[in-house]
Amino acid sequence: MSFDQTCKTIVADAGVNIPEIDCKTVLDAMEAGEPMPIIIDIRPEVERIEEGLIPGALHIPTGILACAVDEICESDADLDRPVLCQCRSGKRSLTGTQILKQSGFRCALSLRGGIKEWQALGGPVEMPRG
Repeated sequence: MSFDQTCKTIVADAGVNIPEIDCKTVLDAMEAGEPMPIIIDIRPEVERIEEGLIPGALHIPTGILACAVDEICESDADLDRPVLCQCRSGKRSLTGTQILKQSGFRCALSLRGGIKEWQALGGPVEMPRG
């Protein structure tokens, strides 16, 4: 197998065994007043500025996610809380979720469809102040 084929296989398999949740499920839970997961927006700053942020989400870009575990949890008990990783379309969040799982989070999920799907379903978004 060539290097190029190996890379394509790795990328194609990125979503395997990574738990995902769809935007509608999260929005329905939010509307019902259920406790929300910790939401981590892993997009670069420029995307957050252009597209906004899910209210209450932490903005921790992928590149520093593994180093930011202390920002996400204060104790070992927090490792059991649901943590939702979110990007623009739901692809990069698979990688972010993998990083969270490897960092010890037992209930890390990827938001399928990302902020694009979230907005398409009418989910709230906060725009940064200029």
